[in-house]
Amino acid sequence: MIKRLLFSLILASQLFVANPWALAHTVLIASDPAANSTIKKLPEKITLTFADPLLVLGKNAINQIQVLAPDSSLISTRVSKVTGAILSNVLAPEKIESGKFHVLFRVVAQDGHIVSGDFYFTVSNNPTTGSMRPVPTGVFGVEAFATGAGVEGTKSTSKLNATLLMTLNFPRNSICYTVKSSISDILAIHIHSQNQKNLTISDEIFIPLRTESLNAKKPVCDIEPKSTLLGLYRNLNHFVMMVHTLEFPDGAVAGHLKFVNH
Repeated sequence: MIKRLLFSLILASQLFVANPWALAHTVLIASDPAANSTIKKLPEKITLTFADPLLVLGKNAINQIQVLAPDSSLISTRVSKVTGAILSNVLAPEKIESGKFHVLFRVVAQDGHIVSGDFYFTVSNNPTTGSMRPVPTGVFGVEAFATGAGVEGTKSTSKLNATLLMTLNFPRNSICYTVKSSISDILAIHIHSQNQKNLTISDEIFIPLRTESLNAKKPVCDIEPKSTLLGLYRNLNHFVMMVHTLEFPDGAVAGHLKFVNH
């Protein structure tokens, strides 16, 4: 009971935070070489771009990239360089190889949250699409249908539900959304990331949604960094909308985000 009350107070206090982005963690939005791409030549360095600046503590190596060659040998250096939201590492292979390379990373967000993941790229004489992808310029519809079955590891109830209708507006750098639900004791509504291995860890708050969007006649709109829109657009299936209630403060209902007519 004490744990539930404490969690409820924390969620309630979040509604009054002047800068809701202080609650958000970061997410990998781009890499060079790109994840799962095939390139013709092994580059001299690897670069990872995150949605937000990384934490730096003096000379402590708290943000790291490791690159393993096809023979599992380590070809990255011990020192990874941080420049804002960009993390890079110089590659130093004993010989140029072709095949499948494994990239592993572990970084610390500004709030001290650890984010880790991995991906592969291939070096071959038959390259595919490179690492640069165009930034979307349009408006994209997103929806999520949340039920108790979407909340893993909790004793929620499948009788509750909520629906998120949202647009990602790249020209205006904004999201607009409404949440439709008959749930009466809602404390907070969040977009959480739901992938532990690839991009980020589960149960972190990526975007807090305003409760005034609940059953609103008009969508609520928030200005967001383009990196946030890109994080959602390029990795939408890694995110869920979750509703927290007084009865189920750890999560009452949740559902994965998906594009509408996309």
